[in-house]
Amino acid sequence: MKRIFIFLLCFSMVFGLVFAGGGQSQNQNTPMVRTAGPADPFGKYVPGIRYSNARTLASTIFHPDDPDMRSLEENIWARAFESYLGITLEYKWIGTDDASHNTRWNAAIASGDLPDFGNVSAAIFKQLYDAGYMAEMDQIFADYASEQLKNTSEFYLDMLTMDGKLYGFPISRGGGNNMVQLHIREDWLNKVGLGLPKTFEEVVNAARAFQRANLGGNDTVGMVLSNDLAANAGTINGVLQSFGAYNGIWLDVNGSLVYSQTLPEWKDGLLALQSLYREGIINRDFAAIRYTEVSEIISSQRSGMTYGGSWSINGAIESVHTSDSSSKFAYLLLPQPAGKSFKYHLINADPIYVFVSARSRYPEAAVKIANLCWKLSIEDYDNYYAAPPAGGYRYRYMPWSGMSPANPYQDNYYSAAIVEAERNNGVLPQWALTTLMGVESIYERYKLSLIGQDQYRLAHYYYQYGGTYWNAYTAIRDNRHQHNMFTALPTETMALMGNVINDEINMAIFDVIMGADISTFERAVERWKTNGGNRITQEVNAWYRSIKK
Repeated sequence: MKRIFIFLLCFSMVFGLVFAGGGQSQNQNTPMVRTAGPADPFGKYVPGIRYSNARTLASTIFHPDDPDMRSLEENIWARAFESYLGITLEYKWIGTDDASHNTRWNAAIASGDLPDFGNVSAAIFKQLYDAGYMAEMDQIFADYASEQLKNTSEFYLDMLTMDGKLYGFPISRGGGNNMVQLHIREDWLNKVGLGLPKTFEEVVNAARAFQRANLGGNDTVGMVLSNDLAANAGTINGVLQSFGAYNGIWLDVNGSLVYSQTLPEWKDGLLALQSLYREGIINRDFAAIRYTEVSEIISSQRSGMTYGGSWSINGAIESVHTSDSSSKFAYLLLPQPAGKSFKYHLINADPIYVFVSARSRYPEAAVKIANLCWKLSIEDYDNYYAAPPAGGYRYRYMPWSGMSPANPYQDNYYSAAIVEAERNNGVLPQWALTTLMGVESIYERYKLSLIGQDQYRLAHYYYQYGGTYWNAYTAIRDNRHQHNMFTALPTETMALMGNVINDEINMAIFDVIMGADISTFERAVERWKTNGGNRITQEVNAWYRSIKK
């Protein structure tokens, strides 16, 4: 966890200034040792080497008339690896989707016929580790990873550290920009004489006022919710997190990790939702509708308030603006009960899990390839990353199965850069130009969205001052964000039983909201503990102790 702390501290120092079971068996094959020499993150192999990969790819992304996107063997990235690094990629196989890709990996594990490197799922990564096929990468990563790769991977290194050693390495692919927030019609607030809510009690008062004034018609929904427990439109997590009740994550309580659903804040959040349901402020059918139906209710202007992730209802908001140009939405970090102060859950996407074979003669070559992907994506974004006129994205030709490298909090920092540029006569800050790939392109999209260009019409909702990405950025900057403190691969019991034993808790959540006594949830939590939760907690804390040494 020290790695996570260092990562977050570095980002807050740099960007805060902008605005005040199983184990790795002995390797079955000893890797060949390359000739010793100074470690160079971008050193070219002379003579060149051939290096094998396995990946997924849809053939529809090829453009036969474009030498930059003609095939896997002939494209802009293949040429870059050969020109800059002296590496010619070969492919053991190319899966058409995740299922076929995983099937090929399972067969390769059984036969031992493995590529030099490739990105894999968490489950396949664990199988490769248990089979002894993973290269130990601590020293190699320390010596060869570029500063860009190190800085953006720091958060995830503990995830791939087992028995105190790093196996393979992670590549961040962004996604840390998602945070559940309140989406509310500011023009409706004006109509009922209220300002933006600062507390949860004021949120409830606003929802009640919307209903009483029939601002959405006779069937106005004060606060529209869905059965979502993640970060989609209408998620009930908005109310729960307002009370410090985080869903499905592990928190440090007095030096040990505790599963969030077992903490007392959950009872407060559930009773608040029960009260909203009983009064009729939230829609009676919330448990039966999905996030898509929430968007429809917002679009039809039956409701002017919901919770959702950073981008979850922007399509609906655009629809409202189209039919009512006077409408205005505000996006708020979760207003909390008066006198309470909880951190906001920042959802981090899993990284790209990069397998590096213990049999590979050049394990550092995988790191060099990742370094170059980062370097060219930032320094020459339009050529190596962005979509050409013919369509498609050139980043898909990187060897990561179509997933692009990105700063874990990239969209949030795009927002910080854009807000600073808007305050500085349109000049983007230097820190953004050197650390955020494509920030100039994103800024151009933002400016086009302000004048109604259809293709980019939503960008200003995200990136503007007070937009969803800006709000999440301020939470990161001010250390008011909470992430999942368990950042490892699933434990043995978690993989076997985690989903099953969580089912009863999830059922109890909805039962209590719709009127059951809170003891229903308490009993579900106790059964979670006895049916495997206690064992999972022991395994999680064994990992936690190992990384704190």
